[in-house]
Amino acid sequence: MQKTARKTNDFYEQPRTLEEVAQYFGLSSRFIRQQVYDGHLRALKLSHTVVRIRPEDIREWEERAKTTKETKS
Repeated sequence: MQKTARKTNDFYEQPRTLEEVAQYFGLSSRFIRQQVYDGHLRALKLSHTVVRIRPEDIREWEERAKTTKETKS
């Protein structure tokens, strides 16, 4: 059984899969994949099927999302 990261700083300690990022934020993996494809979220493509997202890229994407949400309010 796979461990899931709780909403703590533990999540930001290592690169994550698309699925892990989606689960952490309560989003679909398809949405996260589209964010990568559109250039909103940087990711490392290690092979044809293996993609990892670095913690610093997750934080940057999260901060941009918060800023965008605040400016729309």
